[in-house]
Parts: sequence; C-alpha cells; structure tokens
Amino acid sequence: MQYRKALASLSALVLVASAFGACSGQHLKDPDGDGDRASARPFLKGGPTEDRLNTRIGDREDWRFLQPSRKGTMEMRISVGKWKESTVKGHVTIYTEVGDRIAEKPMPEGSGTLRFKFDVENDMRYLVRFRANVGLGEYAVEVDFAGSACDSCSDNQDCVNDQCVARKVTKRPKTKRPRTHRPRPKKPAKAQGIHCKVIDARVKGTGSLLTLTAGDNKGVKRGMKGTIKGLRGGRFTVIAVYPTRSKAACKLPPTKIYGHTTATIR
Repeated sequence: MQYRKALASLSALVLVASAFGACSGQHLKDPDGDGDRASARPFLKGGPTEDRLNTRIGDREDWRFLQPSRKGTMEMRISVGKWKESTVKGHVTIYTEVGDRIAEKPMPEGSGTLRFKFDVENDMRYLVRFRANVGLGEYAVEVDFAGSACDSCSDNQDCVNDQCVARKVTKRPKTKRPRTHRPRPKKPAKAQGIHCKVIDARVKGTGSLLTLTAGDNKGVKRGMKGTIKGLRGGRFTVIAVYPTRSKAACKLPPTKIYGHTTATIR
C-alpha cells in the first residue's frame, strides 16, 4: 500500500513539472522556423522586413542575413512597437558569416527606433540576430547602402555600374554660329519630379499611410507633396524619409488606392 502511494505521488510530481515546463515556454519549439543561425532568412527586397518576437510561444530569436552586392557602408533602421507598444526586452546583434560580432544594441522598450551603420565587403555574408529575453512585440527593418556607390567620384570621373571610371573627353568639331540680332531665349525646362511606386497602403485615420520606393537616395524630403497617377484626389504629403523608402499621408482610404502604383513627388 505504501509503495502504491509513493508511486502515485511521484507520478503527480512528474505531471506538475511537465505542466510547469510547458507553461514557462522553455520547451516550446520556435513557431516560425527562423530561430537559429542555420535557418536565417534574407531581408525582403523592395520594402521593409516585418516580423515579431513572442517568448510566450517560444519565439525568442529571429535570424536574418544580407549579402551585399558591393563593398560599402550599410545602414540599418529598426522600428520597434510602431503600431503597438512592445514589451520585448532583448538585443539586436550583427555578425559576419565567420562569427565576428560587428555591433550589438538593446531593443527599445515600448517603442522606438534603433540604427546601425557598418562597413561591408561584397564577398561576405552578414547575419542579424533579433533576441528577446522576455515579452512580445513587432518590429520592421530597412537596410540599404548609405549614400551612392559613386559619392567619392572626382570631377573628372563618371559613375558607371556603381564604379568610378575616368571620364572620356571627346573633341567637338567647331561649327559656325549663325548671325542673329535677337536670339530667342530658351524656355525653362519643366520640373519632372521624382518618379516612384506605391508599394503599400494602410489605414491611417480616415485616410491612408503610403510606402513609396524613393527616399534619401533620390532627394526626397519631409513635407514634399506628390500625386498618384490616374487617381482623382490622389494627393499626398511625405511625412517620413528613410535611405531608400519614404512614408506619405493621403486622404483617400486604401480601398481607393489599390491598383494605382505610379506616383510622382515634387
């Protein structure tokens, strides 16, 4: 009888321990499959990469990688808790593919923006780890080269395929100018504006928040105005500028904007 009671007590303790381990999340498997270095996914092209962390369901780490197309300086901007405040307490760490730690910063608590700037080589892959010790929250990442590949070109060089090359000088044949008493002044060229695409439209109040494929790289400034081609009332104002993207506010709802992707900023 005493043996049976002891066995029953032991079984109860095992069940309690198992239940506690399941509730604590220590034995939960990563739900989105990117919780280790070997399963790192690339950052999205053409827009921000959005993801989330949630220690309650075992999603403690997200790994991403980038493979630069050329040597230069990369800029990474991480927005945390933009739509809903985050409770995550953790770090973002950047590594080379051989394991060298380039940089590490704590994730903003509640909401905020994290920025990295680091040099890269075109024959090296770089990994980024988003790690949560506790909490849950969403984040969005934009990563691109800082400035232009040919910012360092001199006055006698041209930018060809993202490289500085010597400018070829060609002699123009001399031509006789016709004699005129009153030459007509040329009409000033009309401003063409900055052409871009609308890649996302989300509800913002009674209107929309647009994501545009033009940013610092094309000279976009906060406060600039623009229009969506072929859409009546499709006017917008730029409210935020990033390295290769910008955000704009439009009074039309997303349902009116879908299908209209061509825009011009002036």
